[in-house]
Amino acid sequence: MTDISTLTNTPLEVEINGRKLKVRKLTIESIYGVLEADAKSTHIANAHQMAAGLEGDEKIKFLAECMKNLPTAEALQELVVKQVGSMQGVRKILLEGIKQDQPDMTLEDMEGLVSVDNVDQMSALVEYMCGGLVATKKKKKGGRATNRTPARKKKAKKNPR
Repeated sequence: MTDISTLTNTPLEVEINGRKLKVRKLTIESIYGVLEADAKSTHIANAHQMAAGLEGDEKIKFLAECMKNLPTAEALQELVVKQVGSMQGVRKILLEGIKQDQPDMTLEDMEGLVSVDNVDQMSALVEYMCGGLVATKKKKKGGRATNRTPARKKKAKKNPR
């Protein structure tokens, strides 16, 4: 049974390195959205950095090619999964979970709060914020993934004579 605080997404008050924060649970869409946007922004920033020495049409062509090669689908998903397991990813997820109640907090503030010294506390907090989505994996049953539906039988075509 779900309690009222879960239904209303009441913030959980936590203390991190002496600072009290209100943290809310996040949807997988909001987590993925933040980390996906960051992966694309990083790609674009890297492209601009590499193009700094170029000029005119050469620069335009280079940047256009980089934009065509923005990470998508599986490559983007891999980048997001890597971020979830990184300190910077944890900081971004935490920032997303506290911004409603502490809108003045920045990513730089998160750098002072999230470190290797409190990685266990942060892991537990991120798991709470994600509703356990980070740590769960589907188990296979009988050689098949449990989330697969059985194959449908094809109907035999009638011979129209």
